[in-house]
Amino acid sequence: MADRMDCGDQRLLTDREWSALSDGLAVALAQVGVQPRIVARPAVGARLATLWRGGKAPILAWKDTVYWPGALDDFTVPDAWREMAILQHELHHLWEYAVGDLTWLGYGLNPRNWVYRYHLKPHSRWSDFGAEQRACIAEDLWLIEHGHPCGDYGVEVRRRLLPWHP
Repeated sequence: MADRMDCGDQRLLTDREWSALSDGLAVALAQVGVQPRIVARPAVGARLATLWRGGKAPILAWKDTVYWPGALDDFTVPDAWREMAILQHELHHLWEYAVGDLTWLGYGLNPRNWVYRYHLKPHSRWSDFGAEQRACIAEDLWLIEHGHPCGDYGVEVRRRLLPWHP
């Protein structure tokens, strides 16, 4: 496993991380001016979430930043495939914030956005899903593309759903 960033350190994505993203996501982020930054500490909102959820502070994406306590120096190293999939999940959130499909207020006021589990159908629409479900679809696409099957309907339905996929 790769080295972890020290608490409070910041970095941009590595070239290998950019290259490892599913087709279309890197281009979509660039088109809306998002230059993702990883900060190895919890966001204030994540710290507040621990008050009612308990446990450690969750990873949180906001504007162009992914707040990730204990983030890796590079998510493309061997045996970090799960973390790379989560990075794609978080980058999808950054894209949604940038295009206006997601706002903090909208996220917070709509409990539908807090649900991670989703169920695909052959004719599912993007609007059928909340924010975390949409990001999980992006995450699962990465997993499937890299040999880690998950859920029904495989890669084609997910690619069709993701607005940034070519």
